[in-house]
Amino acid sequence: MTPGKSTFQRNLITSILLILVLGLNAIGATRSGRWEFKEPHMGTLFRLTLFAENFKVASHAAQEAFERIREVSVSLTHYQSNSELNQLCRKAYKNPQVVSHDLFNVLQESHHLSEISGGAFDVTIKPLINLWKDHARKNKLPTPHQINQARKLVNYRQISYNPTLRSVRLDRKNISIDLGAIGKGYAADAALDVLKNNGIPSVIIDAGGDLRLGDPPPGQKFWAVAVSPDSERTTTIRLHLSNSGIATSSDGLNFFEIDNNRYSHIINPSTGSSVEHSGLVTVIAPKASVADALATALNVMGPGPGIRLAEKLNNVEACFFEITNQAISVIRETSGFKSIKHSTR
Repeated sequence: MTPGKSTFQRNLITSILLILVLGLNAIGATRSGRWEFKEPHMGTLFRLTLFAENFKVASHAAQEAFERIREVSVSLTHYQSNSELNQLCRKAYKNPQVVSHDLFNVLQESHHLSEISGGAFDVTIKPLINLWKDHARKNKLPTPHQINQARKLVNYRQISYNPTLRSVRLDRKNISIDLGAIGKGYAADAALDVLKNNGIPSVIIDAGGDLRLGDPPPGQKFWAVAVSPDSERTTTIRLHLSNSGIATSSDGLNFFEIDNNRYSHIINPSTGSSVEHSGLVTVIAPKASVADALATALNVMGPGPGIRLAEKLNNVEACFFEITNQAISVIRETSGFKSIKHSTR
């Protein structure tokens, strides 16, 4: 990299394609009745792989699922000035705002995940992310004073909720909310509901690396999913799963580069600093939204505290991986992760 140049890959804000769906032949399924659809949404590509009796049924259901993803995106994005989220950030100081079910559900779920992770996940992290982005473009580190000032603006407890009215109130002006670390997972969960309502339960939704799995393919017990940074590795980790969400957090393709040093794009809300121990973390949870957010939280917490948290949560499994030139290996994992993990060469 030339002096004065910095890199931040914005198209990979929350996760990267480290999780790959294996071909169905790997688990013995036929291709009969299998259909695939894809559309760009939320800054990434959503891919639907589903089983249906014919193309007409599959196509109709897929279009309804994509329309639902569009609906979620319009509500949750912070990239459009007039999105529901940005209007909330402008208007909800002292005057509670009634919001859509989608926005209220995501914010409340985010609050819960912030609480259980001790603030490692925080949707008000945007001032710190913007600070690091700006300084990466200038090829200089933010100063401790600048980090401390931005950190004062980050606190998920500044958002309060009234479930009865479905309203949200902000405790100060101009709070910046970024739902990038949970929104894609939420959209994938919503799309799965649509597909199931259309009589299509056997489906896998890939939201730019965040996966939502429905029932396994007809006649099979599971979907086979591989965790691997790329197709060139001699060792991968294969997971046998169904009816779950999977997300992976890593700085492998998404990072800041300042003065020829690499800094994780994952920022610790408590310290305001780039996470030094950032690695490859995979989380499995009942919903993609939960897996999405917890993958970020666990990466902030690190292997020891992160795995201890995952062990306490119902139906959540997690694993920290180490990547070398030739292989992927386990650093630490939950006890339940071992039962669904299969190494291949």
